[in-house]
Amino acid sequence: VIVCMLSAFRGFMQGQQNMTPTAISQLIEQVGKVFISLPLAYLGARISIAHGAAGALLGITIVEALALVYMVILYFRRRGVDANAVGAKRGERRDAARREKRRRERRRSPT
Repeated sequence: VIVCMLSAFRGFMQGQQNMTPTAISQLIEQVGKVFISLPLAYLGARISIAHGAAGALLGITIVEALALVYMVILYFRRRGVDANAVGAKRGERRDAARREKRRRERRRSPT
């Protein structure tokens, strides 16, 4: 589920022509796998091979979740920026429509 959601957020950002968040989330994954997953695998392997595999999987899951959290934060930040831009455009359109309506009314009235 985590990887599916992460892929969706990455795809969204790429669709917006913004590759930086995808690159940073992949960097988080790779660095996290070295510094979280590998030590957990080593500690688990000291007990047994099964515990080593479990440690590696736990580390990968944690790292994927961290990358997902990063992408979700960026998405909601960007959504706020986009919503403000859309709101500004709506306001501009509304003002333009009001100006056009007044202009037409002035043309109709005999002055």
